Amino acid sequence: MKRARRLGLAGAIFALSALAAPEARAADGPKAPGWAFGSVGGEIGLAAASAAVPAFYFLPQRRSRWGPFAAHTHHVDAELISNIVGGPGGILFASALGYGWEYAYLRSSSVEGAPLLAMRASVIDLESVLLSTGLVQLVKRMSGRCRPWAWAGSVKGCVSPRDDDHASFPSGHTAPVASIAGARLLIALRSDGAGPIGYRYAAFGFAEVLSIGAAFARVGAGAHSWEDVSVGWLLGHATGALVALAHPMVDAPVIESSRQAGGALSGAPLFFSWGGQF
Repeated sequence: MKRARRLGLAGAIFALSALAAPEARAADGPKAPGWAFGSVGGEIGLAAASAAVPAFYFLPQRRSRWGPFAAHTHHVDAELISNIVGGPGGILFASALGYGWEYAYLRSSSVEGAPLLAMRASVIDLESVLLSTGLVQLVKRMSGRCRPWAWAGSVKGCVSPRDDDHASFPSGHTAPVASIAGARLLIALRSDGAGPIGYRYAAFGFAEVLSIGAAFARVGAGAHSWEDVSVGWLLGHATGALVALAHPMVDAPVIESSRQAGGALSGAPLFFSWGGQF
């Protein structure tokens, strides 16, 4: 747990330091994610596919003899933490704060319609979460690995009759939050240095801290082995990055008054002054 705290602290420092990063501005102005594959039809198709993939959950759960390297006691407190930083809780926190940081990036760059335009990144979050969740469920159904808390050794195998106790590989709590981190990282990297990109790296850093925390908490709870959470973490990042890559970065519309003021964009940081502005 000491290692988990160190990683969490390092991630938090990274996220906060990103807020203080100096503003880098490009001559062509701030960027925002466009429609998937460059068209509204592409966005509808990707959204539909993302919404359909979680149906893998309804496939029959295979029960294999593949178990963890060692049994592990079920720790309820660690499982509760994993539900807060990973799974539904982590998705909610990462998406909500991700929207806030994206809005701050666009508003600080004097982008017209910043509240609505910031929702494009949230759509990427949602598509990434749905796709990664569906892929995880498919692999779970095929692998049938026993959870550490239900493992009684290679001779007795998995002692639980529940299907969920045969769904250890990979981690379904880690992957969706990691997919948000992967998507947010790609958005930040493809911003071309335009606008106060520290906000976008903060969104990535926060989601990354949650994904790492979820991985440690799931192992500590006895729900997964390290290879379960590692594969879930990698699968999530890869899925989120691919979804973000499917959305080309386009020039965000800048408010005309900002263009006329010598071509410089207003950049007052708004992260700590959002009250009443949403």
